[in-house]
Amino acid sequence: MSESDEKSFADYNRRRDVALEDVAQLAVNGNSYAREIAEKDDELKEITERVEKEQAGSGEPNTVAAREEPQPDDDRAADVQEREHEEIHELHEQVDTANRKADQARASTSRSSDQQTDPARQQVPRMNEMERRDDERDRDDFER
Repeated sequence: MSESDEKSFADYNRRRDVALEDVAQLAVNGNSYAREIAEKDDELKEITERVEKEQAGSGEPNTVAAREEPQPDDDRAADVQEREHEEIHELHEQVDTANRKADQARASTSRSSDQQTDPARQQVPRMNEMERRDDERDRDDFER
């Protein structure tokens, strides 16, 4: 990775952290959508809990608008920032998709293990049923 790539990556991570803090702050301030997302995303949930503790300790609300952010100087910087936000959104979607697939895989694994054990459990009642039928036939034959 080149030095410019590392710098871009570090800048991306910094902006991502700022965006996550912003969403966490919105959740703490009562935004129901942000709260719902925070409940589903572990990393965002941790940040939200930290922000709640910080606010409880300081006693004053920390608003997203109060934070001083560097303003983009030109259209290019705004485009870069917008692309980064889109990338963050796509990253969250990919993580959600991966988590859903992992959950589905775990669920199907547990289902398949149940199916593997079920036939053996079904064999015992079937054998009992067959023995009962045989006994009934024997009794019927004996009675005749």
